[in-house]
Amino acid sequence: MHVLVTGASGDFGSCIIPEILARGHEVTGLSRRSHALPSSRYRHVSADIQDADAVGAAMAGVDAVVHLAWTTHPLHDIEATRAIDVGGTQAVLTAMQRAGVPRLETASSVMLYGAHADNPPLLRESDPLRPSDKHVYSKHKVEAEALIAAASVSAVMVRASNIMGRSTTGVTQEGFATPVILGMKRGRNEFQFVHPDDLARFFADALDHPEWSGPVNLAAPDTIRLAEVARILGKRSVEVSPKAAEAVLSFLWERGWFSLDPGAVEAFLNFPLVDTTRLTDEFGFRSAWTSRECVEDFGRTNRSHVFLGTRRVPLPWRWPWAWVPEPADPSDRRPAAPEEAAGEFDTTVHRNWQVFTANNTSEAFPGPMTPLSLELALEALRAGGAQAAEVLRLDGELKRALREEQTGSFGHGVYANLSVVFAMGSLMPGGDASSWQDMLFGGGGGGDDGGDDVEIPDFPKLSGWQLAWRAPLVLAQLSGFGREMRDIALQARVSARDANHYARLSDAELQTRLMRTRDEVANAWASAAQASSFMVPLMGLIQKQAGKGFATQIRGGTDGLASAAVASGAYKMAELAKADPLIEQTLRDNSAVTALEMLRRERPGFIARLDEGVAEYGHRGPRETELANAVFADDPARLLDVVAKLLQTRERVTEAKSKLGARLRILASLAARFQRSRERVRDATIRQTHQYRLIAREIGTRLSAQGVIERPDDVFYLVRDELKNPPTDAKAIIVRRRAERKRLEVQRPPLNFAGEWEPLSADVTELQPGESVRGTGVSAGLAKGPVRVLAVDSMDELEPGEVLVTAFTDTGWTPFFSYAAAVVVDTGGEMSHAAVVAREFGIPCIVGTLTGSAVMKTGQIVEVDGKSGVVTRVE
Repeated sequence: MHVLVTGASGDFGSCIIPEILARGHEVTGLSRRSHALPSSRYRHVSADIQDADAVGAAMAGVDAVVHLAWTTHPLHDIEATRAIDVGGTQAVLTAMQRAGVPRLETASSVMLYGAHADNPPLLRESDPLRPSDKHVYSKHKVEAEALIAAASVSAVMVRASNIMGRSTTGVTQEGFATPVILGMKRGRNEFQFVHPDDLARFFADALDHPEWSGPVNLAAPDTIRLAEVARILGKRSVEVSPKAAEAVLSFLWERGWFSLDPGAVEAFLNFPLVDTTRLTDEFGFRSAWTSRECVEDFGRTNRSHVFLGTRRVPLPWRWPWAWVPEPADPSDRRPAAPEEAAGEFDTTVHRNWQVFTANNTSEAFPGPMTPLSLELALEALRAGGAQAAEVLRLDGELKRALREEQTGSFGHGVYANLSVVFAMGSLMPGGDASSWQDMLFGGGGGGDDGGDDVEIPDFPKLSGWQLAWRAPLVLAQLSGFGREMRDIALQARVSARDANHYARLSDAELQTRLMRTRDEVANAWASAAQASSFMVPLMGLIQKQAGKGFATQIRGGTDGLASAAVASGAYKMAELAKADPLIEQTLRDNSAVTALEMLRRERPGFIARLDEGVAEYGHRGPRETELANAVFADDPARLLDVVAKLLQTRERVTEAKSKLGARLRILASLAARFQRSRERVRDATIRQTHQYRLIAREIGTRLSAQGVIERPDDVFYLVRDELKNPPTDAKAIIVRRRAERKRLEVQRPPLNFAGEWEPLSADVTELQPGESVRGTGVSAGLAKGPVRVLAVDSMDELEPGEVLVTAFTDTGWTPFFSYAAAVVVDTGGEMSHAAVVAREFGIPCIVGTLTGSAVMKTGQIVEVDGKSGVVTRVE
């Protein structure tokens, strides 16, 4: 179907058009302002809705019209306003008649019922339309509906309530993102909302249901008092007299300082509340959001600013929400690998920004990832880049690069763009390129060939006056960073649900929760990325005072360190087991699965502690950002196996902390606090990621039951739009993508490359006795033992006293560190999560070897020096 959408660039168009496109329709958008979307099925026509010729030309080949063009902000010239609202509607109807377009959907409003004290508790579509003479918007809506009713078209007139959600802008922000929430004395002070998700879904559904016609109320089924709205938004609720409110609003509106006309006071006094029986019973449509949930969602993204009339005023002590930016402009870009080597979802490379590394990102996002996991990872990291540009007040090309170029996908692994990172880092005090390399990317970043022939854009250091201008704003924003990370961590906990909860939701509710969780994951990852960014210049300044490598000496203890929680829990349970001979013997003599069953009968208190641990950190697990992977909550016996192996591990002797002077102690304490904050918000991202996993699993279960996909875990080989509107050949697509992932597991891109890459050669020279491999020592200590080369699906093979060698680790691996003699990783830097945890537990650890997991073989005896960063084969 080909659909013409008027008012394409407005708030309604911005949420409705993507949903229509997702259903597979073609869309022509018409508006005065330019409007672009990354879809080959979308084109835009810049024209005025009053231009009958332009509207008629846009109508060519159209099957249906979605009419959204309207002056939501009334003009001071009432006749000019009417010409757009009513005249524009007439222009659309005339063009439809001439072109023979049979179907119309239009955005009407509950305000056409009128905001009257004597309205019934809930208004039905059959109730009389009594718009206020003072409220131009609602009068014009009544006129437009009359024109449509008299026309010879099949039309559905959507009488929508007030739109509210995290993406809502315009008059809703002016009315509710305010310093206080204003109610009216002697008024009803009760509202009803509809979420943009439900608005978009209804308009798209109506295209698929030509039998729907006439007026219909679209709103959440519940209502909410303004005092409760204020409480949810964390604002004061103040009631004023309607006369005073109208006088103030008139004053502001006449001067262009407020976009709502004085007639809007009546809406706040007695907002029309509507009955949705026709919506649910005749149309079979149910809103996925309640009014309360709409307000909560709105509040999540409107905390860092207030609106004073039309003016948005940032609150410098509040952290901005991280929005996922649109994909990069495809111009000036090229593929980084031959077509036969690249993955379906690989990104292209900009000619000015083409030095990439996975030496840090692979710790969090080891590839090749499934499509659904990769999509979430890239969106989250792009949101982090956009947020960084906003916080640092960047502009020009560097701002664009942070939004569009700082992350890439190659071989379906996630890469950081070192060109962008170094350019940004060079502007920050204490954050030169070498600091970023050492702290986050280890010794291998910048291209296996060194990238010497690739020019990294050079940006001049900020001048004194530029620093003086930016510093107070950035510092004010930083003052709220700790609070933001605590809020993110709290939100991740209170919003967590189990699989049974998602099984009870409707399909529409599942899809809205999936998208909301996507945004929560992106916002949390953005804050985690900023925490790492702030750590680099801080540690750079510290190391200028204390010497290179000082970061590896910072230990603040495991209490409160989120990334150490799983390992700490395992250590505590091992101590309990040692104190009880029956528990210890049961764990030594039986598999973890059998021991779990036996101890649940014989020692329920001990297993209750295990259950508590699973409830607290069951969202963690090896390779935990890969949605297709199991986590500890899926298999608690894996944690019990760690406890059993700890019983066979000798107590580790750790080096005493270095004695520091007073100044360095303060700096080290500050660094440890930042480290804890970073790990806390990282834990929140994984909690939210697990919610995304649970929702996707439920969608997979339903699609499998419907025969759309073969089995539930096929869902991870689709992307989000395909979960909502599965392609007809979904099974064939999944088979192809599964095969591609297996290929990419073998044909891997290099960890670092400049401009172009080719798959790594499988030919490597095995490490011989007396030979060494070098990386970055991040946790001091000497250890000797047999090598165990591991991947995520073989981790349980690690035995106490073996040296854990692997290509990638993440926080989910850390419980297995606890009984390893030492840890050696191909990737990572001094501040990587594995390094932080290894230091706290005194485990010798080397990262950034690049080739360690390839040149070392299981069974070889090696000596690991966690201080010098050298691994030597001794036998």
